[in-house]
Amino acid sequence: MENNIRRPIMELATKNPTPIQALDVSPDGSMLLVGQHTNNSRHPNLSIWSPTSWQHIQDVNVGSALPILMARFSADGQTIALVDTDMIPRFYNLVTNETQIFTDNYIAVQWLSFGHSTDVLVVAGEQTSAVNINSGNELWSHSEKSEPNNAGEILPILASIDSSANRIAIAGGKNKQVSIFNLAEQLIEKTFNTDYSRFRWIDSDLHMKYLAAIPINGERLYLWDVSSGREVHLNDFVEEATGYWSLRFHPNRNYLALGMRGGYIVLINLSGRAYYIDENVHRGFIRDLCFTPDGRFLITGGIEGTVKIWDLEPIQ
Repeated sequence: MENNIRRPIMELATKNPTPIQALDVSPDGSMLLVGQHTNNSRHPNLSIWSPTSWQHIQDVNVGSALPILMARFSADGQTIALVDTDMIPRFYNLVTNETQIFTDNYIAVQWLSFGHSTDVLVVAGEQTSAVNINSGNELWSHSEKSEPNNAGEILPILASIDSSANRIAIAGGKNKQVSIFNLAEQLIEKTFNTDYSRFRWIDSDLHMKYLAAIPINGERLYLWDVSSGREVHLNDFVEEATGYWSLRFHPNRNYLALGMRGGYIVLINLSGRAYYIDENVHRGFIRDLCFTPDGRFLITGGIEGTVKIWDLEPIQ
């Protein structure tokens, strides 16, 4: 590993010791969002921090004390889209400090994803759709609905949208495929075969050069070069770094960050196949991680309730 980064530079001084469920940085780089459980001491489940001083800015009262599943900033940074374990999508307006239910049309929502620099939000539950949050217009809806499994749980078909809000990557379904749908032309551009009908994560880099997906059980990572259609096979990690749980692409370089089931953080340079980070710093699942918009910092959150900050300046 060349130019490897061994340890995070610091840890956020969070008062809430519960698992970190969601992390996101506002597009202007001024706010870090941390989503958690609410513990017995009534610490809030959503808080905002400064990505420059790394100090607490404010707690966010979204009108629910349930554990956060996902939380993401809108393109203008004024709205937080979130969903907790009641699986009802909500918006929190940072200007008015008001929370509203997004819509009653979406059931059992467990996944939210904004298009890079767009106000198009992907909502995945019983139905998977892309919606413009300003107009409320539904731009696309997947033809296949998610059916309950043997335990009665709905495991959604996930989707992620590119920076132009023109292409949607869809993971899962009866055909066990990951596909890219062109919104403008209303057709499927590419299809990638997999062994899984349900996934826990899907994401692409800014311009959808690379596409990555993690199956629901976290057993493996799928990574494709979209233009060639070829799967990219990465070298095996150290033996302990098993089980994939979350991922994010770097905002301006060909880097992929992976959060593992056993607490490992992995940062890969996809161009040179070099590993910059391959370290066990959390205890258990890493449910989310994110980069600052300038790409300087990687932020990771563990199920043990800690948020770690990694300085990537040596590889910038």
